[in-house]
Amino acid sequence: MIKMKLYSHQEEGIKFLVEQERALLADEMGLGKTIQAIKAIQLTNSRTLVFCPNSVKKQWEKEINIWAPELKVSIPNGKDRANTYKTTDADIIIINYEKSWREIEKEKLKTLNYNCIILDEAQRIKNWKAQRSEAIKMLPDPTYKWALTGTPLENRVSDLTSILDFLGVLPSYYTGRKRIREEDLEDILWSHMLRRVFHDYNYMPPAVVNNYYVELRPYQKELYHKFLTQLKVYIREKEFNVTNALARMTRLRQLANSAQLIDNERTDSNKLRELIILIDERVSMDNKVVVFSEFKQMCYIIKNVLEKMKLKVAFIRGDRQCDVETEKAKFYKDHDVMLCTKSGEEGLNLQAAYEIINFELPYNPARVLQRIGRCRRIGQTNTVNVINLLGLNTIDERILNINYEKQEIFSRVIEPHNVGVTMNRELIRKIVGGI
Repeated sequence: MIKMKLYSHQEEGIKFLVEQERALLADEMGLGKTIQAIKAIQLTNSRTLVFCPNSVKKQWEKEINIWAPELKVSIPNGKDRANTYKTTDADIIIINYEKSWREIEKEKLKTLNYNCIILDEAQRIKNWKAQRSEAIKMLPDPTYKWALTGTPLENRVSDLTSILDFLGVLPSYYTGRKRIREEDLEDILWSHMLRRVFHDYNYMPPAVVNNYYVELRPYQKELYHKFLTQLKVYIREKEFNVTNALARMTRLRQLANSAQLIDNERTDSNKLRELIILIDERVSMDNKVVVFSEFKQMCYIIKNVLEKMKLKVAFIRGDRQCDVETEKAKFYKDHDVMLCTKSGEEGLNLQAAYEIINFELPYNPARVLQRIGRCRRIGQTNTVNVINLLGLNTIDERILNINYEKQEIFSRVIEPHNVGVTMNRELIRKIVGGI
């Protein structure tokens, strides 16, 4: 068996987890948080519960088999899960967040004997009131509790409070409270968090980002300005409904992509034409391409067009019919393009590609970094090229600008690249008013 070598920052992270016991490992995506956690489990000889998104359960299993092959792994599935919890002798039991609260409420997990709980993609419990957050915090306290996330702040500073509550490191006077003073938060983080970013090391090539501005087709413009005018009138109301306004903004984002997302009879989309050119150029040079879009319907439109070009397309879309491991295997073997909705932004290793195209940008800049982190990981040897396709003079440009502005908000808490966006009336007016 080949002996795998750890990087110096990983050795430091393993030591931090073992010595800290209650710790937040917040390394930038791709620096190997999973590997550090596995080696820490190995060193502490801890029977461990791992909670993670469904899409990365198999990735955990593969990494364990590489880095700690002597450890037994169990991924309980199906109707026989309750019996598996009772009878398994596995060292590491992997459970997806979607099942966690159900299993805990039914007392299935509380009977397990374990010494460590790990939350991977720990931002999944940022919502204090979410069932999964409440359920996981109900589990009996083990010796070790570790939270792993490359984006500890997705929307607001208070996102971190729920994660720190899980770790049990909040001061007693904060018990049950959802907000924490920023100065108190900083003190706690410096004591219990370790975060490293790529530019601190020379392991990785850079990521180069380019923005491509694409003019809308005439029919797209007509529809776009119709919806925009209606939205501007709507947000003049003093107490307009934020959810309703966001739904209207989603229509603008869809129209900036393709008229077909609003009017199925029309296929007007210069973005799609530009995407086809970009992919054709890269595939002709034997480069694989990862394409992100939040809109599943848009992904299906792209997929149909690419398959007509005789390209092989893998597709991770987050529904029950999608087997993530199968789609990854296709992409690594001989497929040209990987299409991903939001479900493909977390935990996936896609170093086979170094070309990323964002068909549109999310409001949250942390999610953009998550997308880049799928390809820009340890093991990547090429510069990662990122292209953002933006509708000219549309909401796309405003989202890009707002993301740049928001990068300063949380600089004192984590670091300037790890920020989020909280949608409120003021920000909605700012985005729409600038279009």
